[in-house]
Amino acid sequence: LEPCKVFRRGEPRLPKSQPGGPSHATSGINFDVSDSSWSDLPAQVADAERFLNEKREEIFRLARTPGVTDVVLDFPIELRIDGENVVAQFDRFPVSLVRLAGTIGIALELSTYACSEDEERAV
Repeated sequence: LEPCKVFRRGEPRLPKSQPGGPSHATSGINFDVSDSSWSDLPAQVADAERFLNEKREEIFRLARTPGVTDVVLDFPIELRIDGENVVAQFDRFPVSLVRLAGTIGIALELSTYACSEDEERAV
């Protein structure tokens, strides 16, 4: 597994734009799991299931490493609520992903961002 980001407790969360701003409360690493659009949760889920199946043993080992307290699979999605045409947003993970993540010891999270297609960016 090759991390796309490594962060350490005490380092600034946004070192370039806010070097004196909030800092990380914990240390951690991020891995790219999907390149799918933030507007395509089903594609992100399919990519995540494929990633977890392919890297299952390594992720399981990392999740059980002494000192690791939290393992989260975060899905960035765009906010669809516009107040006029869409007044509520519902997103669901399939049982297959929930079961797979649970057996490895991974929590699932949705991070919802208010952005347009051209503002979409990797986290």
